[in-house]
Amino acid sequence: MVKRALLFVAILSSFSFSRNLSLEQFAGVELGYGAMESKNAMNSSESNRGFDFGLKVGVQNYDWRTAFSTNYFKEDKHESLNTLLSVDKFLFAGIYETEDTIMKPYIGANLGWLKYKDSDLDIKDSDITYGFQLGFVWGLSSKLDFDFGYRHSFTAIEEVSRVDIFSLSLNYIF
Repeated sequence: MVKRALLFVAILSSFSFSRNLSLEQFAGVELGYGAMESKNAMNSSESNRGFDFGLKVGVQNYDWRTAFSTNYFKEDKHESLNTLLSVDKFLFAGIYETEDTIMKPYIGANLGWLKYKDSDLDIKDSDITYGFQLGFVWGLSSKLDFDFGYRHSFTAIEEVSRVDIFSLSLNYIF
């Protein structure tokens, strides 16, 4: 319970801090494909691959981005719901920039909560998750951008060793 409370405080403080700055707000949908490394019935490691769907909201400026996202992953008997707070630093901001478009590579860190279910082994567990992400944002206009990214996460759940997701997000900036 303490872990959830600390995560909730971190999320609220990041968004309340951003209200004092002049930042762009965004909301987006995400589609990803990835793998979850977990233990099977024989206690050996197996990779479960499948699609990941999610929603995210956040704030950004030219150099930084903070986002809150939730993603759902289901493959065969394995299912997870991942809620993350991510902070990204845009590198070489505007490496390619014209009047109509901008490309910004980024690297960042994430912290969140992972809820895991394995119907084969009758396991339901949840705990903290953390990791990093990298990718690039392609700004199509002042109101719309694509985010191509890779996220690598670890968790304290004993049955799950890591989660890797390649994702594409479409974000609306308001």
